[in-house]
Amino acid sequence: METSEHRLMIHMFQQQMMVIKSLIETLKSQGFVQGGDLEAYDALVCSSESVRSEIESQVAKDYREAALTCGVKNLPAA
Repeated sequence: METSEHRLMIHMFQQQMMVIKSLIETLKSQGFVQGGDLEAYDALVCSSESVRSEIESQVAKDYREAALTCGVKNLPAA
């Protein structure tokens, strides 16, 4: 893995964690998340083929955009 690819991976994980943490904190502060809710939601998402497919497509798109920004060359076809 090249240096630019390592930077890409770190960047993608940082972006993902920032979004997840802010969403969770917002949901908690508004009283929408209670004990066990996040685990139940995760199980639901993992069991739905259409939701998984949509998530995979979005992640691939985001990855390609971030890769290009970080200077990664010769990306494989999606």
